[in-house]
Amino acid sequence: MNFFNIIKFILILLFIKINPINADEQSRYWTDSQIGPKSNLETINQFFIGKDLYPIEGIWFQENFGTVAIVKDKKLDMIFRKYVINHLNNSKLDGTISASLNRIKDVDKFVIFEKITDNSNSFTGMGFLNIYLDKNKKNPPAKTMQQKQSLMKKLKFSKDAEVYIFSSNKDNNVNIKYQLKRIYP
Repeated sequence: MNFFNIIKFILILLFIKINPINADEQSRYWTDSQIGPKSNLETINQFFIGKDLYPIEGIWFQENFGTVAIVKDKKLDMIFRKYVINHLNNSKLDGTISASLNRIKDVDKFVIFEKITDNSNSFTGMGFLNIYLDKNKKNPPAKTMQQKQSLMKKLKFSKDAEVYIFSSNKDNNVNIKYQLKRIYP
């Protein structure tokens, strides 16, 4: 096997491994199965105790939705899952994964693939999540490794994030925005 065939093989294996979270779900980015914690204490004990957290990791309150936890995937580097801990209106969503996030080159920006429910149909929306040092104020640019490390340290104390979903596999005219407020840590 030459070098390019080896790389191609590795990428195919990686793609196959990334695809499903579990076989029962309807998307590779979210699940209808209740597989996660359903309380803040259970979430902290299961995911956060004794761990050096990434800035986005923690428990957040999502406006008009409820309490969620953003957790780094144990198997996939730079992939994060958003678990529903306590939905405001539908307890059947508690313990499910409502989104997956991928960090991009900016340490304060993530691509998000989120479950959107329209009437009784669910589909995947795509957008960005930005975590801010100061509420809705653009963070200073971090181009060098030293600047990125400094920004990451500061973002660990950030209290605010914003999500903008602008596209989906069903409709390209999606326009959903919401705020996240950190609860823990």
